[in-house]
Amino acid sequence: MIDDNLDYLRSMVQLLRDMGHYANFAINATAALSVARRFRPDTILIDVGLPDGDGRLLAAQLRSEPGLGDARIVCVTGRVNEDPKRSLDSGFDGHYVKPLDSSTLQRLLARER
Repeated sequence: MIDDNLDYLRSMVQLLRDMGHYANFAINATAALSVARRFRPDTILIDVGLPDGDGRLLAAQLRSEPGLGDARIVCVTGRVNEDPKRSLDSGFDGHYVKPLDSSTLQRLLARER
């Protein structure tokens, strides 16, 4: 999970762990690339607005990384006016508005890519 809102990030990582998932996190695009390269996640949740870049550009970078191109990359944004089509066109596999509740998160993670 990549998000610069530390409270939201902590609660989501804890929720993922409580649901039985291994969860790691980063607070910016630079750290996200490093974490993803190291842990090779199968699902990556990314906020669009990051302090050091745009989540859409990060998604494109992750898609081009060896071993990460097949990961499910999902936009999770607090921007209610953000166009879901723009997210999907930029390489995200899904688009959700924060906050995600546990049932939405479960459905997202259970869905086939």
